[in-house]
Amino acid sequence: MLAVVGFLGALICYSAALVPLWTRSRDSMRIALAIPYGAVVIGLFVACADGAGSLSPMVAAYAVALATMAFLSAGGNGLTWTGGTLFLLSSSLLGMDWFLSGATIAFSTELVMLTYLVGHALLVAGLVKAMPRHRWTVAAPAPSLVILEG
Repeated sequence: MLAVVGFLGALICYSAALVPLWTRSRDSMRIALAIPYGAVVIGLFVACADGAGSLSPMVAAYAVALATMAFLSAGGNGLTWTGGTLFLLSSSLLGMDWFLSGATIAFSTELVMLTYLVGHALLVAGLVKAMPRHRWTVAAPAPSLVILEG
């Protein structure tokens, strides 16, 4: 339960950081390619719901947050889009490991950690890249009045 809450918190933070970026620069092709993320998350939730048992409401909240974050990441830049996709993959593998009975994925722990770490790194790199850059220039000295007496 604690792990699900931690992952849910990360998704909410990423979504909040991605909303301004998404509203500024939307690429219609990336958004169209991100629409299937919702189907992936819904299908995964349906498949894992029985195994989640009493955690089903928390897993449903996580699924909604995951789909939201993945979709918003597609509206940013290539780094956020790739990072969001890898985060979606990581969470999908983790969900299948935890809640899908009978699912065995070779090297699942390693794959989860690899996609999770690279996904986070790319999301953060994409957000940093999208930050506005302030250019500081040295202002020319203001004109001054000089009186010479002589």
